[in-house]
Amino acid sequence: MSKTVQEGVYYKHNHRPGNSLSIAFLKIGKDSNADLVGNALKELWTMYSELKKGITLELKGLNENNLTHGNLTVLIGYGHEMFSIEGNKKTIPSDFDSHRKFDDPDRKGGGPVLDGSRLSYSHDIRLNHAASDHLILQFIGDNEFITNRAIVETWKLLSSLKRDYGDYSLVISRVYTGFRRQDNRGWLGFHDGVSNLATEERLGTVAIDSRGLSSQDNWIMNGTYLSFFRLEIYLDQWQKKKIEEQEKMIGRDKITGCPLIGIDNNGEPVKDIRCPVAGTLDIIERGNEVFRNNPIHGNQQYQPRNISDKELIFSHINRANPFPYSYRIFRQGFEYFEPVEYYPGFRTGLNFISFQNSPSKIFKIIKEGFSMDTIRGSSMNVLEDFFSVRSAGIFFVPPQTNGYLFPGEEMFFNTSANYHNPVRYLR
Repeated sequence: MSKTVQEGVYYKHNHRPGNSLSIAFLKIGKDSNADLVGNALKELWTMYSELKKGITLELKGLNENNLTHGNLTVLIGYGHEMFSIEGNKKTIPSDFDSHRKFDDPDRKGGGPVLDGSRLSYSHDIRLNHAASDHLILQFIGDNEFITNRAIVETWKLLSSLKRDYGDYSLVISRVYTGFRRQDNRGWLGFHDGVSNLATEERLGTVAIDSRGLSSQDNWIMNGTYLSFFRLEIYLDQWQKKKIEEQEKMIGRDKITGCPLIGIDNNGEPVKDIRCPVAGTLDIIERGNEVFRNNPIHGNQQYQPRNISDKELIFSHINRANPFPYSYRIFRQGFEYFEPVEYYPGFRTGLNFISFQNSPSKIFKIIKEGFSMDTIRGSSMNVLEDFFSVRSAGIFFVPPQTNGYLFPGEEMFFNTSANYHNPVRYLR
């Protein structure tokens, strides 16, 4: 039986995400169970297969030339709580069970995402919904109409189930949206995703393989784990910093994206003079690949005279990548912009989404890469002073299995033929 990583994980060569993201978090309804949830997901997945052609139930029969599919992809993931519902046919994967949840926010708001980490919740966050939600649905497409329509169609179908069965099997608890910037930079102004994985390295980083799996966990092979962080960026505070200070905190030149190799006697950041290579303007252009992985600050050879990299040990690129290759993750980030009712009238941030074959990777990065201990003795600001977490969760993303209607079907039914209700959506 063929099992592949779900669409929505853009790991293949020249397989790039669309420009728009919508994320829906779902909870199961009161008195629901695996049978009801499974049938609801069966209906949803049938609807999504039509929606990816541009077809909606209300407009079925529309001329094909008027259909807009927008390269929609749909991905589903399951939280820890989904494995506790009545009638679930699978036990929680052991690796997922041993890495349960992020820490709860403080009752008054804020607090570390994990004990000992400098990565903290926003001051007004008292509940991290993503840690207890049962499901995550990721929609990626060419534009916001495509991804927002998927959310609306999801709500319509779940509402129709409410009318037919008298109770919600699933209910949308939260929706987030985001987009990809055309300039390949983030709200901080620096290049984003410069040191992400090479294409040939991605599948091995993302997909769960057979090593160490127990017999009861064999069904999760070629699945993955999705970690999600809704990060809030304090752009007003960031803008008050001089560009040179920003560069030292990031560890890169702001204009070119080239890595810094040190700081001179005048406190000015010094970048690698070989970067960018002749005929190019910045690090994302071909020929600059060798400079995309940051130097190991504190352990560089052949440092120029009067240049020290001691302070750059506390830079973001140095602290976020202190791990061996086996702990690499595959990132897919989408910026966001949303109005608020207080100054400056809007909030900016990043939907940080990563895929990895073990949840231990993201926990290790947060615990050690953003450790309080790693910044002791530094007089400079670090990047975490300028962003915080509004929600954080980790979800198991089952493989897409040939012959199964939706990923994770075996959690809800004994066999693919053991449905208690037929698909109604296309009737």
